[in-house]
Amino acid sequence: MSKKWQSLGVSALVTPSFPHCSFRAKHADDMGLMLEYIFLWNVLNYPAGIVPITTVKREEQSFSDKHNDGWTNLVNETCKGSEGMPISVQVISHAFEDEKALAVMQALDQKVKFRMEMPARQNPDVKNA
Repeated sequence: MSKKWQSLGVSALVTPSFPHCSFRAKHADDMGLMLEYIFLWNVLNYPAGIVPITTVKREEQSFSDKHNDGWTNLVNETCKGSEGMPISVQVISHAFEDEKALAVMQALDQKVKFRMEMPARQNPDVKNA
């Protein structure tokens, strides 16, 4: 794969980091399988990093597709009440070229200028880590 990228002049690849925002804790067993979007690159020894670029908008709190299967239902349930959650992209570069991934991440961050305030604690009994 690296040779193909190099022959095409690709220094870094920008991909989704997940199909939507982060999943709910109660769905971790099922939705955690979708982490293949990110862990694949680490297994293959490609440096990769995540950059938040936007948040879920009010009109983006539902999901549907032509499959209408269990995955569709889980992603749709995760979308409910997700307004304001961060959405990220992943930047991948060639093995041992971490600095290229970091440079693209920095360029994206400087261009998008995404900044987010931490939400207020929902449960006053839970301490921040």
